[in-house]
Amino acid sequence: MKLLVVTGTGLRHRIFLSLLKREIGAYWTNTLIQGTEKAFIESSAINDDKARNTFFNCGSHFYRRARRHILCAQLKDIPLEKYLFDGKEDHFESKMIDMLQEGLSPIEPDKVSSPMYAEDPNTDGVYSWLNISKPDLIIIFGGRILKGPWLTTARLGAMNMHYGYLPHYRSSSSIQFALFHERFDLAGPTIHYIDAGIDTGPIIKRSVVKINPPEALSSVLANVYMTGITNLIDCAKKSIDNESRLPSEQMNAESSYY
Repeated sequence: MKLLVVTGTGLRHRIFLSLLKREIGAYWTNTLIQGTEKAFIESSAINDDKARNTFFNCGSHFYRRARRHILCAQLKDIPLEKYLFDGKEDHFESKMIDMLQEGLSPIEPDKVSSPMYAEDPNTDGVYSWLNISKPDLIIIFGGRILKGPWLTTARLGAMNMHYGYLPHYRSSSSIQFALFHERFDLAGPTIHYIDAGIDTGPIIKRSVVKINPPEALSSVLANVYMTGITNLIDCAKKSIDNESRLPSEQMNAESSYY
């Protein structure tokens, strides 16, 4: 059984790899890290300014529109801006470290299984590497949309952790939009198989995280990410143990934010 892992260069990705190594490291054979080796090594440094950027500096047209309205929104008489970001709060990745069990820490670069670094996963060079790797299962946490051979190479499929509640909240900033809409019942991560669409593949597992206003955005994001990566590893373990794809369901929503 060969497990190929696709992830990014952030500290949260190193936390994910540390948990994965502990739980199913015996099957972990190859790793695609979307980014540079330098960025991965330097990800131990946390920049707290990123916490504000997480919500307020997204570039999409819809997000800029939401940003204009959010400054005057209210949540139980607490300004939603303060609810989503308190300048005194730590970055969410530092909160993820606090949530790790004793004895665990973000993985060191030299402990990553057969890493390949590539900023674009959809190139002929990466496709050739994927073909040589011959994984039975692919699991994904972070990075660009995977296309072509990524969808068909692994006999047990390719599982992704999306940090929004599918099919209602797709693409990036899913949790922030759920909070903006005050849909706390739709705030949480989803594990799904990838397909040719964006966050449209069959759903394996969804979770809703508990939110306690006026909890800061950094705490919410840390909880969502930790819940999601734990679920992803659990689903991968079940698929490996059973040597089969897991039950999944194609779901559609009357409205979906993307």
